[in-house]
Order: sequence, then C-alpha cells, then structure tokens
Amino acid sequence: MRGHETSHARPRPRRPAAHRAARARTYQRPPAGYTPVFTENVSRHGSRAATGGEDGDLVLALWDKAQAEDQLTEKGEEFGPAVRALTAAMQQVGYGNLSGRGRQEMRDTATRMEQRLPTLFARIADEGEKIDVVSSGQGRAVDSANEYTGALAAADPALKPLIGPIRTDEDLLYFHKAAGGAAYRDYIANDQRLKDTLNAITDQPRTHEAARSVLRRIFKEPFADAITDQVDFFQQAEAKRAGTSDLGAELRFTHAEEIIPLAALMGLPGSTEPATPGEPYTYADNPWRGASVAPLGADIQWDVYEKDGRYLVRMLYNEKETPFRAGCRPIAEDSAFYDLDELERCFGRA
Repeated sequence: MRGHETSHARPRPRRPAAHRAARARTYQRPPAGYTPVFTENVSRHGSRAATGGEDGDLVLALWDKAQAEDQLTEKGEEFGPAVRALTAAMQQVGYGNLSGRGRQEMRDTATRMEQRLPTLFARIADEGEKIDVVSSGQGRAVDSANEYTGALAAADPALKPLIGPIRTDEDLLYFHKAAGGAAYRDYIANDQRLKDTLNAITDQPRTHEAARSVLRRIFKEPFADAITDQVDFFQQAEAKRAGTSDLGAELRFTHAEEIIPLAALMGLPGSTEPATPGEPYTYADNPWRGASVAPLGADIQWDVYEKDGRYLVRMLYNEKETPFRAGCRPIAEDSAFYDLDELERCFGRA
C-alpha cells in the first residue's frame, strides 16, 4: 500500500468542482496503521420511470368519464393534462427504466466512493484484484450497475479491465420474485395475520375518508362518492480475511424489496420499528418511512480495513457513517469502526 487514504496513489484527472466538493464530507479516519483492503455494497437502483402504465390508464379513463359528465373540479381540469404529460414522459424513458437523474445518481455515488477510498482503488489496480458486479437481472438494476462501474473506470482507467461482467443472482437480489423466494411469496399470499392486517387497513373508515378527500379535489362530490375504493456481506468480508478471495470490491444492484429487509436485519436507523399485530401502521404511531429506509439510489456499504491480520469494518448507510445495531461494540466509544470478530459475535456468526 502506498500513501494515506486521503491522498491518491497516482495522478488522476481533475474533476468538476461539484465532485471535488464531495471530498469535504467528513469521515472518521481509521486507527493508525490500518489500510483499506476491500469494500462491498448493495444499492437500490436509481430513480426510474413507473414500472407500468396501468395506474395512469385507469385514472385517465376515470378523468375522461368525469369530464364528459361535467364532474371535474377546477383542480381536476388541470389534473388530466398533467397525468398525460407525465405518462408521455415515462413512455419516452421506458416504463421501469432509469431516468437521466437515476443514471446520474449512480455515477455520483460511484465517484464519491472512489474519492473516499483512493488508496484501496490504487491497490486494486496495482495488484490486479477483481471487482465483482452482481445485479438482480432487471433492466434498471443492470443499467445502474453499468453507470456505477462506468464512473469508477472513468475515475481511474486502470480499473476498467478489472471490472467483471455483470452477473445475475436473482435468488440473492430479486428474491421476492425469483425461484428461491417461494417461501416469501407463500407468506405474502397465504399468511392469515397479514391478510387480516391489510384488510383492516383498507376497510377502516379513515382509509375510505382519506381516499374520498383526495378524489374530491379532482372530481365533484357526487362523482367521487360513486367511485371510492444479510444477504452475503459477512461471507465476502470473511473470505477476504481468510485469503480465499481475489476481489477488491463487490458491488450489488437491487430493489427496495431487498434493501428494506436487509436494513431491518442490520438494525439500521429507522428500519426496525415493527407494526403492532392487529393495529394498522400509521405515520402518527410508527416512525418507519420507506422513503428514508430505501429511497431510490439507497446504498449500504461495508469498508474493510486491515492491520497485522486484524480486520475492521466501517458501515455507510446512504453514504453516512452509521453504527451497527445495538449490542455491537465498536473498537472505541463513538468510533465508526468495528472488529470483524465482534460483528460475527453480535450477529450470531461466531
């Protein structure tokens, strides 16, 4: 290893000011003598168009009927053209495809990762270590992987031949629809407690009133009333410690359905508060928010550092240093670094 993590091991091209400003983000330094030897992450794909046009088609059919019957409110008159403009834009992008914003999100995240770990990527290039890239196989996840790895190669062209082809692992990164997720789908389809809870939510008077409240802003009242209705993180880090891995990085690209349970298993902030059986979730009584736990472009990253055979792990959640779950002891009070042995103990792998 050459140099400190905050300096580049070889000259690199100048980046735009916005990218250089990203370096101003403050992270804890690793303990003296520790150098980064591996990084791995799992990312939700970037911003995308809606996965299908059915909802737009249904609401426009309803809007057309209301217009023909002179049942639109003043705001409702504006609603139909706005929906048509939105669906046209999504069709142009392609349903379910990454938007331009989503592509930029992936490039920016990759660039910031390379800037955080310059000596790691210099080591990967110098030693010819591989960068493994895995996706769910869905187009938006594959495109996210391409944008991400393309930005890494642009930041350091020496990395380009080391970035492997994108391989697909549906059972790991798309389990909610893959063959390996049969038990999960059986739960969704057949668990009676889940059915009772969802029915209780959709059938309660407050739900119907909320739906009517929205519809009345678009449609006149008579019309509205008529229509109301850990995964493998440890395995990779352990393989690096054991010397059985030739990877310098493991990059995974997936979906909200995988990020949300992974965040809960890791005890990440805002992800662990369950709904009370028999009591429907509400914003008022539960702090869980999907937009915070698994936003578009969400990213969970472990950076592995080594010194004299001891391995430390730092976790970033959406690029913020984040403690591991309660009961896991960092190497010092308020430190972002954890001994890998301690994490194995804390997560029951020891």
